[in-house]
Amino acid sequence: MSLEPSSKNSPQSDKLISELSAPATVVSCIPDHGPLSIILDKDGTLDPKVTKRDEAKVSPKVVEQIKRLIALDDVDVALISGRSVQELRELVGQLPIDFYGLHGAEGGRGDENSLFLSPDKETHQKIALFSDQFRRGLRELHNWSHEQEVSICEEKGGKGFAAHWRAYPNMESHIQNLFTEVWQAFPHKEDFHIQNGDCVIELKLPSSKGDALS
Repeated sequence: MSLEPSSKNSPQSDKLISELSAPATVVSCIPDHGPLSIILDKDGTLDPKVTKRDEAKVSPKVVEQIKRLIALDDVDVALISGRSVQELRELVGQLPIDFYGLHGAEGGRGDENSLFLSPDKETHQKIALFSDQFRRGLRELHNWSHEQEVSICEEKGGKGFAAHWRAYPNMESHIQNLFTEVWQAFPHKEDFHIQNGDCVIELKLPSSKGDALS
């Protein structure tokens, strides 16, 4: 479900989808009682996708619509994302909904410490090893800059690592090839999964959004 327009279709369908997916319209289409579970993604659903992930914002208008959903009888709302639970809470506020971060590796009713797969010190060290190797390779690329590294590399609290190229589309092949090269030499493949997303590739714990929802 999209609370804000995000279609890439024709102008005619764009207009229709825009009208149907406006926050007030979406809420008005939902029954006034449950039982009902509403599951929302974050990037591209609660807010438009942005070039630099740190620029992502959830508008107060959308937060108000989520509050209206929460207030309905016997209706549960869950927010699930590749971002961490802490990030989600900072972006949407202290709402009484279920937050599931890192594709389901962490979650709970607003508690980022309630983990499906609790990473220990050893897991953090493995993530750090992958991150160090990737960053080292990135710095060897032609015209590397510190600003690029900050934008591209994201360490998810020792629970995962992600490489983004939305701000640098011309570097997509370099980033993907480097990620694959580091992964092939990574000695802990059995402990992690690789996931491709929209302008991002991630090293993640073997959990999924489906696991969290189940």
